[in-house]
Amino acid sequence: MAFQKGNFSLVALRVLPGCSDHLKKILQEEWYLMNGWYTLVQGKLVKREGVVFERDLFGDNISITAIVGKNGSGKSSLMELIFRLVNNLDYCMMHGQTTEASWPPLFIIGLCAEVYFESQGQLGCLGCNFNTVSFQWGDDWKIVFDAEHLQGWHDNETRRTLAYITRHFCYSLVVNYAMMSLSPSDYWQEKVFSIDKTSPNWNWLDSIYNKNDGYTAAIGIEPYKGEGVVN
Repeated sequence: MAFQKGNFSLVALRVLPGCSDHLKKILQEEWYLMNGWYTLVQGKLVKREGVVFERDLFGDNISITAIVGKNGSGKSSLMELIFRLVNNLDYCMMHGQTTEASWPPLFIIGLCAEVYFESQGQLGCLGCNFNTVSFQWGDDWKIVFDAEHLQGWHDNETRRTLAYITRHFCYSLVVNYAMMSLSPSDYWQEKVFSIDKTSPNWNWLDSIYNKNDGYTAAIGIEPYKGEGVVN
C-alpha cells in the first residue's frame, strides 16, 4: 500500500493489568480518553457519529490535544507511558540496525499498556504486554514482535512489514523544556535489556537522547537535560 497523506491523532491510553507500579505510578488499570472523538462501548472504542474534530489548525492536518489536570493527577505519567510504548516499538523495529554514532535502543521491562490512535481515518493500536509488542491498524492483521527473540531484519517480507508500520504510525519529536522533566537521572530504576540481552549501565532515555541516527528511530526528545540543566 502506497503512503497516503492524512491525519494522525492520539485517541486513548489503556493501562493493562500487570503493568509495573513504578511505570504507571498514580495511573490505574483503566482507559484514559484523550478527546471526545471516540467513546467506550462494552470495553471497545467506537467513533462518535457527528463529532467534528479540528484538523486544520494553522495548516493542513494539524490538530492539538491538551491534557489538563491538577498537580500530581498523572498527566506526565500518562505521556511517559506513551513514550515508553513508542520506545519499545522502536527497539523491535531497529533491532540490529543502528549506526555506529547512535546508542542502541533499550527495551523497557514490565510495561503493559496500549495507546490508540487514528491514522488516515482508521483506528490503530500500539501495545506492549511484558516482552510482546503489537501493532494493528484498522482491520488489517496484527503484527506481533517477541522482543526477547528477535532475529534481525534482513528479508524482504520483514522490510515490508516495517514499511507498513511507518506508513500508519507517527514518528514523534517530543519537545519538553520543563527543567526537571525527562531527566535521565530519574529513570535508573527502570529495568531494561539491550540487543545482546544484557542490562547496560545507561537507561532508555539516555539511548533516545543519544540516538544520532538520521531520524530512523521512532521517537526523539529535545532538548537533552542532565540534572535539570539544558546545555
